[in-house]
Amino acid sequence: MIDNDNKPALLTKPRLRRDEVPTYLSLVHGIEIAKSTLAKWAVVGGGPHFQKFGRRPLYQPADIDAWVAKRLSI
Repeated sequence: MIDNDNKPALLTKPRLRRDEVPTYLSLVHGIEIAKSTLAKWAVVGGGPHFQKFGRRPLYQPADIDAWVAKRLSI
């Protein structure tokens, strides 16, 4: 378990860039997904919800967590 005072900065950011999402998924959920896969899903659908700031896609950790929970089999 990670102490709240010593959390990696990535785990406390309100929004993540697409290149940070694979690291977040690995650290928090133990899931390995490539940045290129996220980019493809952004076009064809099936990935986590994101917002754009200009041309940059940004992902909220809560949206990523909800997407993982929805995709996990019971």
